[in-house]
Amino acid sequence: MDEQDPPAEIEKELVEHALSDVLDSPIFRSSKQCQLLLRYIVDHSLARQDDLLRERVIGASVFDRPPDYDTGNDPVVRGRAAEIRKRLAQYYIDHQEDSAVQISIPSGSYRAVFSRNHRPHSAAQPDGVAENSEHSDILPFPVAPEAGGATASAEIIGAKPQIRQPLLRSWALWTVMIATLAVLGGGWAFQQWQAEGRKHLFEQFWAPFSKSSKPTLIYIGTSPSLRLSPSYLENYRATYPGLTPPPGTNIDLPTTGTISTSDLIPYNGSIGFGDVAATARVASLLMSLGQDYDLRYGSDISISDMRSAPVVLIGGYSNSWTLKVTHDLRYTLEDGERIVDNKDKSKEWKKMVNLSSVQQNDYAVVSRLTSSNTGGVVLVIAGIRGSGNQATADFLSDPQQLEKLLQTAPSGWERMNMQVVLQTETINGVPKGADVQAVYYW
Repeated sequence: MDEQDPPAEIEKELVEHALSDVLDSPIFRSSKQCQLLLRYIVDHSLARQDDLLRERVIGASVFDRPPDYDTGNDPVVRGRAAEIRKRLAQYYIDHQEDSAVQISIPSGSYRAVFSRNHRPHSAAQPDGVAENSEHSDILPFPVAPEAGGATASAEIIGAKPQIRQPLLRSWALWTVMIATLAVLGGGWAFQQWQAEGRKHLFEQFWAPFSKSSKPTLIYIGTSPSLRLSPSYLENYRATYPGLTPPPGTNIDLPTTGTISTSDLIPYNGSIGFGDVAATARVASLLMSLGQDYDLRYGSDISISDMRSAPVVLIGGYSNSWTLKVTHDLRYTLEDGERIVDNKDKSKEWKKMVNLSSVQQNDYAVVSRLTSSNTGGVVLVIAGIRGSGNQATADFLSDPQQLEKLLQTAPSGWERMNMQVVLQTETINGVPKGADVQAVYYW
């Protein structure tokens, strides 16, 4: 890759062609917001309109924020720009030889930079993208550790804890596999639904999300974990030079001694497998219904986002927005292990703990809110555990099960709020069904 060239020295037609290829790629088609923001940044960078590439101006022009909105409390521009950088990095890993011009947005700026691509065909990475860079994954999973393994997530088990570092590429692979299976399964379910005449009720349930003029925002919760401090890892490598595995693999700690609390760094960016599977199922369903979606996690969401587009919240205790949206409803999560009926305190559904590792039962609450305390339309999938989220997403994607549920719904239910308590079951990690325990409309 040659040095960066100013827009005037690169034909605008080449930049436009490169931009069109990027925006039409699967990496960018899944996010309309990223497409809109990248188009805006490239257009105004080509026109050298730097005054229109300031955060507040972009927020007002691209994301319909008020001209004087508080960028500190609403980081939508920063969040989308960071996501675009990751998606561009991934795109050029796969297409580094396909374009005469490559587009980048340097960190700390909203001005696009264009570079001529005269590099011969090779397996080298794009400039500025290391093999284990955080740009190696476009999905919202934990950020990869710094070069040299400066950080790692910790899971302490018994007398011999293991430290596990996030595996971005593995997560991405699993996600792609799950999404593919979900699309195939969703296509089969879709055909069955049409054949059996169940289209009407299913469409009514999903209409607030599938018929919206804006992409549905899917937000995934994250779980807390621990990482070892850089100083501890450095001492470990010095003490056990022959035993230190490469980054991304397990580290076996000594069975004796202690770890100082200063060497355990809290980290709140882990995403459970069940949440990933549920997200893939919902995303594939929306795609089959012709609706785009915008995937978010972590702190990359604000109340303004939830008011401006329909939202699907995935995760129970792991999702802070789930707890905020549902805390005053009839069925709520409590104490990390149960669902309670706030109108009848004698009723509760508690996760089962005396089960074999093969069979796992859980409970989940579905909340479909056409009028929520956020001011927007929200669907909440809240399992006590991740397996409950996965099984619940399967339930909501199955026209047969939804029709059975909605046949007894009151007149006008499609405009009402509703909650459903489900008992879910998985065998060897595979969802095997869900049974309705309680339903409430208002």
